[in-house]
Amino acid sequence: MWSFQARCALTEPAESLRLWPRKRKKTLVSEWLVVTARFTILVEGNAVVRVLSSEAIVSISVNIFLSLEGRWPQANLYSQFCYDILYDILPDQNRDIFVDIKLKHHSENEAGGYCYGFEDEVFIEIARNSFDVPYTLDELARNLAHELVHAYQFITNSPVVESEAYGKETILTEKYWGK
Repeated sequence: MWSFQARCALTEPAESLRLWPRKRKKTLVSEWLVVTARFTILVEGNAVVRVLSSEAIVSISVNIFLSLEGRWPQANLYSQFCYDILYDILPDQNRDIFVDIKLKHHSENEAGGYCYGFEDEVFIEIARNSFDVPYTLDELARNLAHELVHAYQFITNSPVVESEAYGKETILTEKYWGK
């Protein structure tokens, strides 16, 4: 969210846009924004601000390309939830990260979800049901937060540690779900 206390001119250079294949259903891209203002600029989110006399250059340096597949209840809420968590926990590096999330009827071994991937692309599978009992919306969010912590571990090339994911899932869910 951007708040400005002055007249501002926003421009977005089109050359930074990376195209996705047609199968992608939901894509939000953070791009470079150049802001010219006379007074205070208030910036929320994972952003870097450099003030140069009367101009400020605001950049979000991690581009996250998110794909939600499956029949998500309230897909917009889950999409924003994912972006909020990823921008919070990912390091501020200038690169593109692709996150593919599939919602399936159930997962192997009745797990709430699975995550695997690399430093630039992560695949997450979330189950809607466990032992034929559907998860609530809040439980789906908690399972998604858990798997996004594993995504962070793959992206940063950290060891995949379950205790870290269990430790952060509740904190992230309380911070970003239903805000």
